[in-house]
Amino acid sequence: MLERIFTGSGFWNPLIWLIAFVVSILIVLILRSLGRPGFKREGDKTKPFLCGNIKDIETISPRSENLYWGFRESLKGYYKVMERFHSGDIRDYIFWFIFVIVLLFLMEVL
Repeated sequence: MLERIFTGSGFWNPLIWLIAFVVSILIVLILRSLGRPGFKREGDKTKPFLCGNIKDIETISPRSENLYWGFRESLKGYYKVMERFHSGDIRDYIFWFIFVIVLLFLMEVL
């Protein structure tokens, strides 16, 4: 039922990847639970250290519109289509990621 797919550089087994993903999530949750429970996200201790200089992030980093202007200009048609699908909600991306993983897993099993 669950067969290995042999390629020129090894094999691919979706069940092993699923187990590795679950183990990774468990390790992250364990490490996160070891944190200090009384930590408060207030004050200067949560701000990035910029060599002692207190500056606004807008003044020290280039905006993506300037940095990737050539790419955006040349792919303007593609971006117009893709902006309609972009919701900005991380739950949508997680849903599609899980949907594709389940679809690939079912294609492998069936």
